[in-house]
Amino acid sequence: MLDMLNGLDEVAWAGLAGFLGVILTAIGAAWRGTKKTPVEVGVPLPPPSLVDFTLEEARAIRRRLEDEAKASAERHDEAERLLNAIHQDTQILRDRRDR
Repeated sequence: MLDMLNGLDEVAWAGLAGFLGVILTAIGAAWRGTKKTPVEVGVPLPPPSLVDFTLEEARAIRRRLEDEAKASAERHDEAERLLNAIHQDTQILRDRRDR
């Protein structure tokens, strides 16, 4: 067994050391995770002074997104209208050419 370990080159030793490091890190993380209480795991509630501010920010974001959605729908409708006009003009040109 020792002959096999002594016969390993530097790359193999680096791989073994990395593998051992990963295993030890995973064990340490699991051990630390089991020691945490539920209060440490979750995110605490914001203070009451921030709740109103946060709700107002969320509502402002929602309003802005609704406005952007309306503008995007209008741009899409305009592009669709122009595309239909181009298609209609192309049909007219094809009909004239085929006569």
